[in-house]
Amino acid sequence: MAWLDYYGNAPGFGNRRGGGGGVTPPSVPFTSVNADGWNVDYAETPPAFNPLETFTVARAGYDATGAAVTHNDMLTLTQRVRLPYPDQASLTALTVALSDYILATDSVSGASNASTATSPKPIANWAMLHRQLVGDMLVLEVTGNHWFARDGKPFACVEFSATDGTATITAKATQLEVSSHVGDQCAVLVYKVVLDISTLADGLITANAKVYPWVGGAASVADSSASTEGRGFSPRYFYKDAVRFATPPLAYVASTGDDGAGVVSTDAATASASPFLTVSGAMAGLIAASGVTGERVDGCRIRVMDTVSLGGGSASAIAQQCAAMVVERDPNTAKANAIVQQSGTWRPRIGVGTLLGGLTEGAVLFRDLTFTRSGTYQIQGESANKLNVMFADGLVYDNASISYFTMQNANAMMWTDGAEFINATQASVLAAGPTEIRMLRGLKVDRGNTSLDGFLMLGCAITRLSSIGPGSSGRGEGGTIIQFNKFENPLKTTSVIGPGSSADVTNYSFSQNLVEECDPAAGPGLRASADSTVGNLTHVLLDNVTVTGYGTAGRFNAFYDEGDTRRTHHFVRTRNSILANLYTKSDVFRGVNQSGADASLAIGNWQFMYGVGAHRNFTQFVQPGVNEEGDVEAQAFAGLGTVLGDSITVRNDPLFADYQGATASIGTGGGDYTLTGASPCIGMVPASGETFPRDLAGDLRDRGSCGAYR
Repeated sequence: MAWLDYYGNAPGFGNRRGGGGGVTPPSVPFTSVNADGWNVDYAETPPAFNPLETFTVARAGYDATGAAVTHNDMLTLTQRVRLPYPDQASLTALTVALSDYILATDSVSGASNASTATSPKPIANWAMLHRQLVGDMLVLEVTGNHWFARDGKPFACVEFSATDGTATITAKATQLEVSSHVGDQCAVLVYKVVLDISTLADGLITANAKVYPWVGGAASVADSSASTEGRGFSPRYFYKDAVRFATPPLAYVASTGDDGAGVVSTDAATASASPFLTVSGAMAGLIAASGVTGERVDGCRIRVMDTVSLGGGSASAIAQQCAAMVVERDPNTAKANAIVQQSGTWRPRIGVGTLLGGLTEGAVLFRDLTFTRSGTYQIQGESANKLNVMFADGLVYDNASISYFTMQNANAMMWTDGAEFINATQASVLAAGPTEIRMLRGLKVDRGNTSLDGFLMLGCAITRLSSIGPGSSGRGEGGTIIQFNKFENPLKTTSVIGPGSSADVTNYSFSQNLVEECDPAAGPGLRASADSTVGNLTHVLLDNVTVTGYGTAGRFNAFYDEGDTRRTHHFVRTRNSILANLYTKSDVFRGVNQSGADASLAIGNWQFMYGVGAHRNFTQFVQPGVNEEGDVEAQAFAGLGTVLGDSITVRNDPLFADYQGATASIGTGGGDYTLTGASPCIGMVPASGETFPRDLAGDLRDRGSCGAYR
């Protein structure tokens, strides 16, 4: 085990607030900040930096109230920068790498600042379903990450708002908390508010949020109102009707029912006494019961009493203004016995021509029941009126091993919030295909070594996954948030993630996840713009990740610039993580291993190669002579407080509670990756350097531990 750097109160971490605003930092020892912001020049030959030297910059940002303030952040001068290949054995005359970026707007006392770097917008998104019927209270959740996360808080604060178009209610959240959703497989950390909207008018409610980073100006604030991307950080919509919320229209469905004689009522006893035969029949009954429903299905509840048919949908438009129609089990029926069977294409035509406020997509929510397929049939939206299909609250989706897309092409979108998919190992189910999967929260599934579309993944437990992809139809990976998940026994021949494989990516967080690689013959567990790819990466974060592996199995191929296409990466890192192994490649690899004539230009990943922002990582293995610090496939400086392994066969042991990943033999999986008391990973992270306040199990991060668990 080799400590690459000491860390104490000053240099052991990046992004520390050294004091309050208004205090002028002392003069720095260098004379100028270079354009890329992560290195500086001295007036004469720099020192050897043993010990390291620190300095302070004053930078604009926000506090926990969303007020603009000045932060004094302490940075570290880490290492002199070398010359590019073929002169890599020589150092530049004056240039020194930093522990973090200096931004264009930072004040650096005693030095000129030519930096062009700006603080990125937060990687943020909503963590809850929308298109719901609500009463006088509205629960909103936002999650994500940011380069300047600190003190266990990715963001300084989140300001939420809800409006009826005239009046607006606002509230701020300043702390991450464990969300109370019972369907989460792991603890999901969110900024949350409960808004009292009793003074807002009944009807369409539009929710937005502004996410304030610790560091940055107005251009670095993420505002959901500025986007229209359905799966992205854009406005969310609800329908307020306190009376309808308290006493929703009910229609029951039973195998003994009658679609021609079913009764709709707000009284459960009345409605259950005269059930419909099919879900589609009940939907038509809701529209027909105009005196109860107002001839629209917003928030209406279809309750399943036993095993029933979904039916074929509707031949005519089903009126909806905003809120999803809900299909759920009868509270008096066990979930295993409340079964909706799909034995044909279901085309409900919900919301066609009747939606409010510019909404263009219908919505239906299946919850707390069992949904089964019995053939190659789909749920179908309309080309001009797509359909949001939500599976939530403990729903079990039995795919019946059917190899056919669940949704019809691009005309229906899927959301999950606490659902389990079974018999779902087929590639076309949950696949990165034409159907847009907008959120996977609390999903439990065995993928059988196939992929899924994981743009927003929170609190999931995924077994035997091949990879996470962005889908087709022009969907990219920018804005991806994959946080608070467990990936057990992924396919050994692929990587769980691979941003930048074919396109540029901006804003991507894969953080507080467990990747339990079980096969010692596996390739890389994680990739980010790796071998011979083309994507430039900006603001790509891997914080508090735990990856098991053995030797090179499960390794992270991180932020390369090799191959025939030159790449440039900025604000990329892995931080506070436990990795199996880590490789990166740039100019020397391009010149020596690939004989590339453009090797001297393959320096687009030098921010990562010099460990800028990439602090306090722990690797279990290293390949001597290949990816030891300074080697051809390694970082020149591995980051402050980082600990590297020293063998390709003998584990630098984090001392997990119950390791079941890859060894020299195939592991069984299902281990416990909390850290035992003697773990060398405990005490590596100061409180100010924490990204999250709690770990993957929801336990307080009170031991300074790296990895997904405390």
